[in-house]
Order: sequence, then C-alpha cells, then structure tokens
Amino acid sequence: MNRVPEQSGSGNARVSVIIPAYNAARFVRQTIESVLSQGYSNCEIILVNDGSTDATGDVVATFRDRIVIVTQENRGLSGARNSGLAVATGEYVWFLDSDDVLLPGAIGKLATHLQLHPEVGIVAGCWDLVDELGRVTATGLDAGWARWTTGVLRRNPIREFLLRNHFPPCVILTRTSAVRACGGFDNGLRAFEDQDLWLRMARQGCRFEVVPVPVALYRRHPACMTLNISHIESNMLIFLSKWFEASPLDAETEGIKPYAYCTGWLSLAAKCCEARSMEEARRCWEVAHDWLKRARPDEEMARQVLGDIDGRPWELSTLAILRMTCPLLVAEHCWTRARLCLRDHQFGAACGWLRRILTKHPRLFLMKLRRVRQRCLHPSEAC
Repeated sequence: MNRVPEQSGSGNARVSVIIPAYNAARFVRQTIESVLSQGYSNCEIILVNDGSTDATGDVVATFRDRIVIVTQENRGLSGARNSGLAVATGEYVWFLDSDDVLLPGAIGKLATHLQLHPEVGIVAGCWDLVDELGRVTATGLDAGWARWTTGVLRRNPIREFLLRNHFPPCVILTRTSAVRACGGFDNGLRAFEDQDLWLRMARQGCRFEVVPVPVALYRRHPACMTLNISHIESNMLIFLSKWFEASPLDAETEGIKPYAYCTGWLSLAAKCCEARSMEEARRCWEVAHDWLKRARPDEEMARQVLGDIDGRPWELSTLAILRMTCPLLVAEHCWTRARLCLRDHQFGAACGWLRRILTKHPRLFLMKLRRVRQRCLHPSEAC
C-alpha cells in the first residue's frame, strides 16, 4: 500500500473516498478523476484493487502519486470497502463504486452539511441514473422526495430500511466513527451489504438526512452486479433471514416481515423485467403475492408496496390482496394507471383500469369523473 501526504484542510473536515475496484478498467479512471476534480482540499482517495484480472491495476497506477492504493486478493465488495475503511484517516467517509461518478462540488456540499449538523450521522444527496455510455436514463429526485425521505427515516428508520434501500452508497457521506462502531460491512453479504449497514447504524441511533442536491451519477450497465439476478436473489434471502429469522421478533418487526419479503421479491421482479427475463419476473411476483397474503392490514406499508407495482396484467392478483389492506389506495392507484395509459394513447388498457374502479368503488369513480368534468369547464383547476 502506498500513502500520499496529507493535504492541508483549511478548516475543512478530512474526507476519505473509498473506491472498491474489481475488473473496473473501463470506468475507474473517470471515477477517480471525478473525485480529484472536486476542489475539496482535505480529501484522500483510497482505491482498493480487489483481485482484478484485467487492466485495473495499470489504470490506477497512473494515479499512484495522488491516491492511496490497496491491493488484495478478491474479497468481494464488503471486504474491499472494509479494507479501505481500515486505512482511512478521514473524519467522514464516502463509499464510491468504481463505475460511478461524483458531480462537481459534491463532497464540499455534503461535508458542510455534516459540519453544520453534528446530530446527523449520515447525509445523502440525489443522483441521476446513467448507462454504460454515460447517458442519463432517469433523472432528478427533487426537493419533495428529499423532504419525504428525511421524514420517514426520522420516524422509523429501521422499518424503512427493512422495506427498501432508499439510496445507493455513491450519494452518501457518513461519519467514519459511526461506520466503525457498527463493525463496517458484513463480509458474508455480496449484495444488500449497504442496506444491512444502514440498518445497523439506525439501530444504534444514527440519524439520517437527505438534501435536495445532485451529487452523483449512478451507473447501470449489463456487467453491473445489480443486474445479476441469481446473485441478488441468494443475497436477498441471506439479508432478510439475518434480520427476520436469526432471533425472536418483537410485534412491530413481526408485522413488517411479510411486507419486507414482498417488497424484496417485487424489487427482484423489476430487475428480471429489466433483464428481459419475464418468466423469472412472473415467479418473483408469485412469491411476493404469497408473502402479501400473510400481511396484517397496514395502510402506510401497503402504500409503499404499491409504489413497487407497475401495472402489468399478471399483477392483478397482488392488487386483489392489497385491496383488502387498503381498498381506496388501490383505487387511486388504478386511476393513476388509467391516466398514464390515456396519456400514452393505450385506450384499451385505460378502460381496463377504469373498469376495476367502477366495479369495486363506483362512488370514487363518479367523484373522479366529476373532477374531470370540472377541469374541462375550468382548466385552471387541478384534476
């Protein structure tokens, strides 16, 4: 391991950016350069070459005078991050994957937030999703999302992170001491390791905040681990078993369990669809549906599950279960789907969604029609 001299901070807290890299020669140069160009004077970059067999070592060697390089046999993402954490000297730490990119000024913005808010343990920004060519495929989580996420994480962060991972590591700056106090990442997890860490930090009372500032480009591409379906499924089950099966559950956590398994399988179904594996997606939906049957009625958690439903025809059985949990919420969901179908000129699908509202909730259907009529007569009023 090489060690570069520490920079003068000019009053800025020292930040360690840890980049685990395995066969990352294609993207890692852009990742490193995005950190070097931040203009944040008190920053160290720790690149962990996790047993790469491609040209990753040659690429990172060109930066040897400006970054710390740790070379090791392959230990996986958790092991590589933990190796970087072991040598980090910063008060704050940023875990940046080797294919993601920091946007200009990102470190300074989040570091300033932590300095001004000592009660906060983790601060997250917003991100754009990009493909392998750097083209933006989804953009702009806004201030409303940031406020909502901060709010739900303040009320019950453990429940929230059991249901879903709210953000990728590339948009998070956290206090190094808080990560070390939790033991770092679980080396037994090769996926869901970040969600597991946020849960352990929440259990120790760490406070989370989200700021409406774009800080990173989060890359999704065919070689990306997040698209390896079998890998994700096996680690998802290990993660959920760790939190729900390893020890007796209190009443609240027991109530969350069916929803957590359901949202996990829904997320996996979405990834199967992204990978064009529709039979696997159907299987995941069936398992999610089975878990939802066991759930106790809970309107807020039902609302979150609905957020993972995208309206494919074979999801109707899941909607039927959700209808028992929160019928009006499902009707609102069907109305939204109908409006989207009309927007896209899919009139047959729109009629299908409207028919579901009419047969189950005729009063709501009539109320919606009155609003549509009012909007036609008074265009300035919202539908």
